Amino acid sequence: MTGKMNLSIKDVAKENLKDLDLICIPFLDKVEDKSDFIEGIEKRNEWYLKMMEHYGPISKVAYVDDLPAGMIQFIPRVSELVFEIQCIFILEKFAKKGIGSFLLRETINELSTPKLFFKNRPPKALISWAFNVSGLVPQEDLFKKFGFIESKCGRPLYLPIEKDYEYSYSRGKKIQERSNEKKAITVLDTSCPFCIFTVNKYKKISKEVSPQVEVCVVDKFRVSNETKCMIDFCEFNKKKIVSAFAKEDEIKESIKEAMLAKL
Repeated sequence: MTGKMNLSIKDVAKENLKDLDLICIPFLDKVEDKSDFIEGIEKRNEWYLKMMEHYGPISKVAYVDDLPAGMIQFIPRVSELVFEIQCIFILEKFAKKGIGSFLLRETINELSTPKLFFKNRPPKALISWAFNVSGLVPQEDLFKKFGFIESKCGRPLYLPIEKDYEYSYSRGKKIQERSNEKKAITVLDTSCPFCIFTVNKYKKISKEVSPQVEVCVVDKFRVSNETKCMIDFCEFNKKKIVSAFAKEDEIKESIKEAMLAKL
């Protein structure tokens, strides 16, 4: 209970996966062309059920009076012995009521315990590439409230579970080595229902800027259930392109700057 709200949390399983969809893309009924989002939901749900077979539930939904109100999603990075909290999101009508804190607190408590896939040990840390959503509490502020600190490069934030542990992120070079002045690389992140929307938006805008550009799609989870953090959705000429959620003119300008960059 939080105030007068009847607040509860449930693990996401096949039976309530649709509640996760409602939270992640609450505007679906208002969109004229739903195809990218419907395909994205299908891919995310397929990915989720596959991951759940290996690791159990990796997402939680908060309910207010049995109505889906917010979600949190996380994945184990077994090779690093850490959990990555991928996303936490609260529906606008339930925002700023403490639901995000409630979800994060419960998740931290659960993820800090020994796990079979960590050889019956707790994780070394919890990490998060916290991002902000307009109108909601800044995610960095929320995570720092619960003890998350900046890593050496500033991001990701991390919460040490193992005493004196320091998390250091080293971005792999594999994706950088594939992009050049004629080829853009965009990441298909099937853990997110926006995956098809972002890939298609980058393809469209890249072609508008330079029709001869080849846009290659890298499936983030194609090889295995685990991947090194590839947080950049798009890269051109070995330069990061701004988020697909930015305005189109900002994305175009970012691509033009990358085209002119000296390597």
